[in-house]
Amino acid sequence: MDQLNQLLLFAEQNSVVLPSNVEFKQVEGKGICCIATEDIEQVIFQLPANLIITKDLSNKHFGDLVKCQEHHNTWLKLFLSKLRFSDEVVYVDGVNVTDQFAPYVMALPSEVDSPLVWNARELGLLNGTNLYISLKDKLQSIYNEWWGCIKNTTFQQKQYDIGQLSIEEIYDQITSKVFSGEKLDFFSFPAFLSSHLIFTSRAFPERIINPDCAEFNVILLPVLDLLNHENRSRIQWSCSNEGSFVFEKLEKVEKGTEICNNYGAKGNEELLYGYGFVIEGNEFDNLALKLKLPLSVIENILESGSVYLPTFDDYTTYAFDSGKHSQEGHSKTNDGANSKTVNDFRDGILYFINSNLESLKPLLDLFSLLSRNENENATSLRCQLTSLQSLRNALKHKLHLITDAEPLELPVDLDISEYRKKCASIYKSGQVSILKDSSNNLKRLQKHILSSYKPHVVSTKSIRKHDVDFHNDYLRLYNDTDNPEPADLSDEFEYAIAWLMVRTHKDSLIDEYSKYRWVIDQFTDYLSVYDTNSTASNAGKSLHSHFFPNGNDKISVTTMQGIVDFINNETFLMESSGAQSVPVFIGHIDINYS
Repeated sequence: MDQLNQLLLFAEQNSVVLPSNVEFKQVEGKGICCIATEDIEQVIFQLPANLIITKDLSNKHFGDLVKCQEHHNTWLKLFLSKLRFSDEVVYVDGVNVTDQFAPYVMALPSEVDSPLVWNARELGLLNGTNLYISLKDKLQSIYNEWWGCIKNTTFQQKQYDIGQLSIEEIYDQITSKVFSGEKLDFFSFPAFLSSHLIFTSRAFPERIINPDCAEFNVILLPVLDLLNHENRSRIQWSCSNEGSFVFEKLEKVEKGTEICNNYGAKGNEELLYGYGFVIEGNEFDNLALKLKLPLSVIENILESGSVYLPTFDDYTTYAFDSGKHSQEGHSKTNDGANSKTVNDFRDGILYFINSNLESLKPLLDLFSLLSRNENENATSLRCQLTSLQSLRNALKHKLHLITDAEPLELPVDLDISEYRKKCASIYKSGQVSILKDSSNNLKRLQKHILSSYKPHVVSTKSIRKHDVDFHNDYLRLYNDTDNPEPADLSDEFEYAIAWLMVRTHKDSLIDEYSKYRWVIDQFTDYLSVYDTNSTASNAGKSLHSHFFPNGNDKISVTTMQGIVDFINNETFLMESSGAQSVPVFIGHIDINYS
């Protein structure tokens, strides 16, 4: 608390505007909190421009080392690292900024509980999740950012081959040092990673005070960054005429309640990775799904504009996107879709979903498009049913990765933080809940569509029940052939093939059976444009031999291949409790549902 008192004294001595009726105190399980000591109608904090830590300080200090604008944030992190770890006094424009910001630097948290710095046993608690799977890639990205600036300097630095290191080696060589309290070279990667986490957990957007800056430039706000995050806190960020950063609470605060900032509508994965905490029962929790498609497919989608392909920026929530930068939670729209290129999706298409069905719609649109054949629209009943099933399978696979992850062989001599254990449990259970809820939502929607469009759906189960003459007609198909007896119909796929053979054959009693005439008409139309000169596949030949070992002049191999292709391309292969999918005949109809 001495460091906190020194920081508050620093605020008082440097004209930081704080509400008079608040107190900062340590709260169990939350850290430092700002508490109202009485009812407050209007809460305003204001930080003078000379106390805002911006790229101007790092650019002036490092001078010619700052080569390009895209590295501004990186050099600012190195600047903070120098203030924290270097014995050298840092001057900018003749001002001793080491002394100027010493109370702030000393009061910075001694640790940020991001999984980036967890030990191997703690990381094992996340096994199977996005955070665990992507951890080395995230660390590599931070390393590349650091190395991109350091490599052309005279600083003597140790390099790491992160891709070749195990999680135990990464912890031993790098991440265990980040918040160890040991003396670090300010330009070392562990020191940079420490500053990086300070920025991910505390930085604000520069464009609040400088609208003309690069979109992703960030700043640090001493004292104001003590305010904790709350999803529903209504706040406003703005800039005064003098360049001060102004924080205003847009609602009355009652005595004894905490005054909170709002980082935006963030899920627990982003909070845990960037801030080192989670929110139990987080209403904004979400789950990231990444799909990798051939770049040629992505290019066609972008050119046609047939479906919306999101990037990470489309999901980013800011507290400063409207008017006077009031925070209400914001999600970008598809307005900038035309500016997207194939390069934006080289690493995959990123989707964020939650427990609401609406969040799955962009994924369903994509899956529908990918399942479309050349004779139908992506909005066809068959495509919609196929996309629902395909997406549900993808979610079930994702769930399996988390709940049935292979046990890890981990060192037993490392302690597990109870706090990190709790965070991992809350995060992981939230991911499982989203996947289960989403899968159930898709199942209910599929059931609703099948019920709503029942006249356009025919399953082999229904055919078995209603086409009472089929068996005798199937036997008749073998008359006057050299085949001793009809082939057994061992599964629904073979039954569907046999039914199409019988009901489209010229000698079958089709006029006496009209309930499913539309299926026969649909198949006949399909055969009318079918390439009869195409070479039958091995599967087609094998099936023909299965049904007619000694041949059959009535049903050619080409016709058999046409039947197989029709079932594979024009039906909905609905999964059943058994091992095989069940072909369901679907009418040619486009649907629209909300």
